[in-house]
Amino acid sequence: MNLRILFSLVLVCIYFYSSNAYGNFENCCLSYAKGVRVHSLLKRVNFYRMQEVNDNCNKRAIQFYLPKRNRVICGDPQESWVKSLKHKIDRMRYQSPKNKI
Repeated sequence: MNLRILFSLVLVCIYFYSSNAYGNFENCCLSYAKGVRVHSLLKRVNFYRMQEVNDNCNKRAIQFYLPKRNRVICGDPQESWVKSLKHKIDRMRYQSPKNKI
């Protein structure tokens, strides 16, 4: 009986060690979206963040967050639609409010 418990503990330790060794891809983009319409996304995207290559994530990407659908769309930072969407979001975010008289 004690041998079974010891064996189970060893298996659990191996599982946790191996899952950390390969990284946690829970918040990482593993592939890029294709054929995205910037205009339709612009209305729904809340913000974006840059994903860098590190221990957890194995590719660079821009993550666009759609809060109403609780969804993330991943884009290749070199793609023209990604650059365009980033630029438009930044322009909307940092646009100064118009003075009302």
